[in-house]
Amino acid sequence: STMALLAQNAVAAGHDGASAAAGPWKLSLEFPVYMPLMKQCTHRPTRQLLYGAFVSKASTPPYDNAPVIQEMLQLRQSRARLLGFRTFADLSLQDKMAPSVAVVEDMLRDLCDKVLPLARAELDEVQVFAAAHGHVQPLAQWDISYWYDIACTVVW
Repeated sequence: STMALLAQNAVAAGHDGASAAAGPWKLSLEFPVYMPLMKQCTHRPTRQLLYGAFVSKASTPPYDNAPVIQEMLQLRQSRARLLGFRTFADLSLQDKMAPSVAVVEDMLRDLCDKVLPLARAELDEVQVFAAAHGHVQPLAQWDISYWYDIACTVVW
């Protein structure tokens, strides 16, 4: 079972006596582990804790990779300039079908204009569903997958 695997992870991390029934459990924040938990975990504070850990990965010392990302961006920009391009995006498009950065940006804006209202309407439906099933607060980020999954099972 999933709980047995999580208990095994805890034992491997030095938590002697961990069990599927009593814990402690250790899980990774890799997406194939994280997403099913966010969809199925009935305990809201646990979902909140998982969400906070997931969105802050690699952003706090000693694992903060912001300096590495900043250096990568600077190196990409330098490479683009050395090769005669204004930006790295311009360089990247040289071997792609899109003719320019402006065309890509326009396409993304157009896509956003079409999809965002639909996404908002769907989120509103999930909020109404959650409220009808006892969740009186506005949906937080850590609630959306959970209530969406239930709504899909029950309604859609």
